[in-house]
Amino acid sequence: MLYLKMGIALGMALMMAAPGMVPDQGMASNRENTNWVTEDEWLAEWGAGENVIILPAKSTAEDMLDEVNAYRRAAGLAELTLSENLTKVAQTKAEDMQDRQYFDHTSPTYGSPFDMMKKFGISFRTAGENIAMGQESVEEVMVDWMLSPGHRANILNGKYTKLGVGYCTDASGNTYWVQMFIG
Repeated sequence: MLYLKMGIALGMALMMAAPGMVPDQGMASNRENTNWVTEDEWLAEWGAGENVIILPAKSTAEDMLDEVNAYRRAAGLAELTLSENLTKVAQTKAEDMQDRQYFDHTSPTYGSPFDMMKKFGISFRTAGENIAMGQESVEEVMVDWMLSPGHRANILNGKYTKLGVGYCTDASGNTYWVQMFIG
C-alpha cells in the first residue's frame, strides 16, 4: 500500500492509494512536498498521531453505487441510495469471508444474509445479496454480475431502494465483494 504525503497548513494528511496511482496535484497545498511514501516511511517520519487522517478521493462503495445506478437508469428504474448501516453489514460480510476463508451467501458466523441484516438492526420488506471473489475493480465485478441472471436480477430489482457495499483484499491479493440490497 502506498500513501500520499501532503503538506497542509494545519498538519499532515494521509491518503491511501492503489499501487501505480499518481498523486492528484490539485489536492496538495504545496506541490513540491507532494510525494508517495510507503506505510513504514510514513510512520517513521510522522508516526500515527492524531494529525493523521484518511482522505479517500471516492470510496469503493460510491463507485459501486454509481455503476449500479447507471445500469438501473438504463433499465428505466429508480436509483438506489447508499445506506451507511447496510454498507457496514456488507463490509463485515466481506471481511468475514476473507477471515474465515469461505465464499458463500451463508456465513458460518452470521447465518443467511437476511439473518445477518437483522442481527445488525437492518429493517427491510425485501432484501438480496450479491457476492463475488477475484475481480480487480468495481467495473469488472459489475460486468460479471450483470452477465449472471441471478445477480443481474438483484441489481435491477425495482423493489430495492438502498444499497450496501463491502470490499476487501486479503494478503494474497484475493478480493471479496458484497452487495446488499433492501427495500
